[in-house]
Amino acid sequence: MVQKKSTAMRALNILWAYIGVAALIAFAVAEPWSGMFFAWAATQGVPFWLTEYVGVAIVMLIRGFIIVEAIGYFYHRFVEHLGLLTRLSKLIRKNQRSHWIHHMIYYPIGDHYRKKKKYKRSQKYIPWEWVFPGAVGTTLIIYINGFTFGSIILIVFSILYGLILGKTHARFHEIGNPWEKDSYFNWLEDIHILHHWDQATNFTICMPFVDMLFGTYMSPKKHAKELKIT
Repeated sequence: MVQKKSTAMRALNILWAYIGVAALIAFAVAEPWSGMFFAWAATQGVPFWLTEYVGVAIVMLIRGFIIVEAIGYFYHRFVEHLGLLTRLSKLIRKNQRSHWIHHMIYYPIGDHYRKKKKYKRSQKYIPWEWVFPGAVGTTLIIYINGFTFGSIILIVFSILYGLILGKTHARFHEIGNPWEKDSYFNWLEDIHILHHWDQATNFTICMPFVDMLFGTYMSPKKHAKELKIT
């Protein structure tokens, strides 16, 4: 298991997560350096289409990835799991209850963690775990950058990446899925199993670097014993 932290250390870790997530989102939504670079490239004779379409598209893909990962991490950790926000809001508490059903009833640790049938969602209403982050991200992007080619690319990629995250998570709980032989998928699945083992860790789905950044990463290599038990 992950070594338990003192109350002060937990408070500092939570504060760091709030500040860090806000910083990641702010950077992804409004970073100025790519625009400055493309403006400089234009003065050097770089073709317009290369900077304004290819270059902007690449930058927006990276920014979309950061936005989805940051908002998804925050939502999973502080909205879907028990904490201050779930105690302050009945709506958030309702969402947390649905996620508890996912962990403890539909896919508990043990023989029922993976099943030979299609993934079953624990929410019977609007899937806020994807709608809320998407709505927040889209609003910020358009408000700050306007409705431009870059904004469209950023929004579309964020939506597509969110769908990939959802499908990946579903595959974690399906026996006989077509991704089972992929080594990277298996590593991610081990990380997610450990999240079901210790729900204070491993909140990301596809890119664990966010958990590493905020001190909530539980390594499959270091916790092989727990994996065997599960």
